[in-house]
Amino acid sequence: MQLRSVSRAGFSVVAVVVLSATTAACGSSAATAMPTGEATPTATQAPTMTPPPTPWPNVIHLPAQLPASPTYEQILPLFAYAGDQPFATFEGASTKAVGATVEDVIFVGAAGEPVEAYLILPDGNGPVPGVLYEHGSNGSRADFLAEATAVAGQQHIAGLVVTQPDWGMFDDALTETIYQVREMRRALDFLASQPQVNPARLGYVGHSLGAILGSVLLSVDSRVKAAVMMCVVPGYGLPSLDLSIFAPHIASGTLLFQFGRDDSYYTQDEADGFAALVPTTKKVNWYDAGHVLNAAARADRAAWLADQLVN
Repeated sequence: MQLRSVSRAGFSVVAVVVLSATTAACGSSAATAMPTGEATPTATQAPTMTPPPTPWPNVIHLPAQLPASPTYEQILPLFAYAGDQPFATFEGASTKAVGATVEDVIFVGAAGEPVEAYLILPDGNGPVPGVLYEHGSNGSRADFLAEATAVAGQQHIAGLVVTQPDWGMFDDALTETIYQVREMRRALDFLASQPQVNPARLGYVGHSLGAILGSVLLSVDSRVKAAVMMCVVPGYGLPSLDLSIFAPHIASGTLLFQFGRDDSYYTQDEADGFAALVPTTKKVNWYDAGHVLNAAARADRAAWLADQLVN
């Protein structure tokens, strides 16, 4: 079995236990709404699809018990996953939008389970950059669909918006994070495998929980060359997950942090302090908005992605 990016694996499967509602602070809505009148598809246009069968029954297991206060070096090997397994892609309907095409797809994720996604490809020939979009807690692939479609049509950047597994599968936040980030790495694999996408120019956009997990992703996977972290909550009430362990290891690419001045989930000192831990090239923007941010933030994201990945 081939491992992606990390050289060691482990270990024992996790039991399914529901977490308490500690992730409520991470919000459900991801992107700000697009202006009315834009020709973008909606989730209701997707037909009912039968998920493909799981092509392999096992995953790389985790230790039965993780360290109480693990170091980055102890955790890093646990993000290994089976990167050489087939995607077994199921393609549903394609919808034409302004300057792009949205494909309704299902592919097999890192845990061998089907992942629902929209693959948005700009018109014209590739290769073009590609961006993975991750929603907040209780969200879905629909959250970033309008924004990713607009970016594809206007900036010529392909997008992959996925429905991330529900938070609450495991009994501690670190185990949950490892499981979730493996799925995000697998989604990057799927995006990079598309013939029209340039695998050397990958980006990432995450909101709330998607930004929290994105901070971990960027510390263990160097393929992302530009990222936008929207309203990352540095200390969001899950003591077994310390983001300060991962932030100093985000050493590749460029990063745009976006925070809302009226967001009640962090103070400006907390947000700025977390951003300061990241050693890579970064920019920190503040907006007169709450946790969902606003149109100005959306415009800045599109411009940042174009500047870092296209220009």
